Amino acid sequence: MDANEFESSVKDIETRLDRLKALYEQWFQGLERLEPMIPRKEVDRRIAQLRREHPRNTALRFRFQQLLQRYTTLTTYWLRVARQIEEGTYRRDVMRLSNA
Repeated sequence: MDANEFESSVKDIETRLDRLKALYEQWFQGLERLEPMIPRKEVDRRIAQLRREHPRNTALRFRFQQLLQRYTTLTTYWLRVARQIEEGTYRRDVMRLSNA
């Protein structure tokens, strides 16, 4: 994979990650009934593909590492909120109960 292909793949993953973040926010707000697992698995698969590549361009490597860090942070956040929703301690759910 050359540098241009790698860069376009990173841009594609960034776009997909933004969309995935929006889908998770909709799920957290109760607008979506199911967790967006299919788009998440697609992002996982694409990141795994790029991890096998080692671009020589330092800027591309930095950008990809930054993308990985962002994805890891978001994944940790999504897991924490999903656990809170399951336990019934998620703030939105607790606020609904106190207002009812």
